[in-house]
Amino acid sequence: MACTNTSRTLAPYIRLFEATARTHAALPAAEDRDGCASYAQLDGMANRFAAELRRSGVERGAFVAIACERGVLTLAAILALFKLGAAYVPLDPLLPLARRQRMLASSGCARVLVEADGGDLRADCPVVDLKQWAALGPLWDESFTGGGAEDPAYVIFTSGSSGEPKGAVLSQANLLNHLWAKVEDLGLSHDDRIAQTAPFGFDLSVWQFLAAGLVGACVTVMDRETVAYPPSLLEAMVNRSVTVFQAVPSYLSVFVDAVSRRPGGMGEGLRVAVTAGETLPVALVRRWFDCCEVPLMNAYGPTECGVDVTHHLMRRAPLGDSVPIGKAIPGAVLHIVDADLECVPEGESGELLIGGVATGMGYINAPAATAAAFVELPALGGRFYRSGDRVRCRAGVHEYLGRLDLQIKLRGHRIEPEEIEVALLREAGVRAAAVVLHQEGARAELVALVQPEEQGMNVELAGYLRQRLSATLPSYMVPNFIEFVYEMPRNARGKTDRRGVEQLLGMLKPFEV
Repeated sequence: MACTNTSRTLAPYIRLFEATARTHAALPAAEDRDGCASYAQLDGMANRFAAELRRSGVERGAFVAIACERGVLTLAAILALFKLGAAYVPLDPLLPLARRQRMLASSGCARVLVEADGGDLRADCPVVDLKQWAALGPLWDESFTGGGAEDPAYVIFTSGSSGEPKGAVLSQANLLNHLWAKVEDLGLSHDDRIAQTAPFGFDLSVWQFLAAGLVGACVTVMDRETVAYPPSLLEAMVNRSVTVFQAVPSYLSVFVDAVSRRPGGMGEGLRVAVTAGETLPVALVRRWFDCCEVPLMNAYGPTECGVDVTHHLMRRAPLGDSVPIGKAIPGAVLHIVDADLECVPEGESGELLIGGVATGMGYINAPAATAAAFVELPALGGRFYRSGDRVRCRAGVHEYLGRLDLQIKLRGHRIEPEEIEVALLREAGVRAAAVVLHQEGARAELVALVQPEEQGMNVELAGYLRQRLSATLPSYMVPNFIEFVYEMPRNARGKTDRRGVEQLLGMLKPFEV
C-alpha cells in the first residue's frame, strides 16, 4: 500500500525568514520571560551572532551545539547558524553531563554556544557566551551566503538500541517541507502566537520555534517551571493570548483536567491544538471536545523524518475505537510493507516506510546505523526510512497499530530499552537485566528486572543502580522501579524472554510496593 503527497520547491529556511522579517519588521517575533523581540530585532541579533561565528571560523556545513535554556537568544542562535549554512545541535542543560559530553563527541561540533559560563560542560571545541555577543548590539545590513536545501539543518539525538544515543540529521529541505505542512494544515498567519513548550532536545521544539518565521507569527516561549504545572501553563496561555498549542497525549490529559477546573475554561484565544509523540486515546479526544470546541490535530512521525509525516485534523471525536494518524503531508512518500519489504494490499497492516523529501539524512558519524535504518529500494522508487511502526492504511488515512520491535514511547519520549539494559550491565553486581514498559490499568512506568551476581542487599543495590543510571541517562529513561530475581526468564535460545518478564512482573506487582 502506498500513499504519496505532492512535494514543493524548497528554498533554505533562512531566506524565507529574512523576507518575513522585512515584511513584518515591527511585529513581535519571539517572547520569553525576559522580554519580546520584533522581527527586525530578532534578525539583527541573528546577524550579530552570525558575524561573530563567521569571524571565529564557523563555515557552511559545520555542526554547532546550542546548550541554552529555551528563549529568544536560542532562536537567534539557530537563525545565525542558518545564515552561515551551518546546522544546530540542541543540548538540553538538564541532561546528565555524561550524556551531553557523549553527544558533543559523537557530533564533532565546531563550537558550543551557551549562556553565561556554560555550567559544567567541557568541550574539545571553543565555548562561546551568547550574552556577550548580544551585548554588542544588532547588525542591520550584514549579508551572509547561507546554505542550500540539501545542507544539514539540525541534529536531534534519540535513544539507541546499541547502548549509545543516535543523532538524526535533517536537511534544510526536510525542515522546510515539514514547516510548510504545519503552516498550511494549521492555517498559520501573522495573527498567531505559537506556544513553545517542548524541551530543546525534543524534536517537537523544531516546528514550535521555526514555523512562525514563515508567516510573521510570534513564538511564545514558556519556561520549564510553567510547563511543568499544567494549570500554570493554561493561565500563561490565556494571559499571553496563545492561539496554537501542542502537547503529547499524556500531558494533554492532565491539561484537560486543568481546563475543566478553570472558570472560563480555555478562554477565547486558542484556535487549534496539536498532539503527537504517543498513541492518542479516543477517550482523551472525547474529553477534549467535552471541554472546548478547539480543533485538535493528531500528528505522527519519527525524529529521523523531520518530526511529523502525517496529520489528522479533528473537529469532533471519532466514532470508532481508535484515532487515525492521518494522511501523508506533502513531500512524504509512505509505503506499508511486509517482512520482505513487499507492499501489502490496502487495509492490511505492515511496517511503515517513509520516503521522499520527508526522509532524513541519516545518523551523524554513524554509517552502520544509517545503513540499517535507511534503505535503498529501487522497486519502490528511492530511499526509505524503516520506521519499525506497524501501520495500516484505508483510503489514504493511516492508523498506528504499535511497534514491531522493543521501542517504547513514554510520555512522548522515545526509549530503546536496550540502551538502559546496556547501562545496567556495565555495573558491577548485575548479571542480567531487562527493561519493559509495565502497565497496570491506566498507569504505565519503566520497570527494570535485574538478576544480581549475588542475592541479598537488594535495597542498597537498587539505590546504587538508580544513582548510576541518573548520571548517564535522561531522567525519563531511569526506571521508577527495579525488581530483583534469582533467575532471568529465558527462551529456548537462551535469550531474555520478554513475555516471561511481563508475566513475572504481573506476579510481583511493582506498583503496589
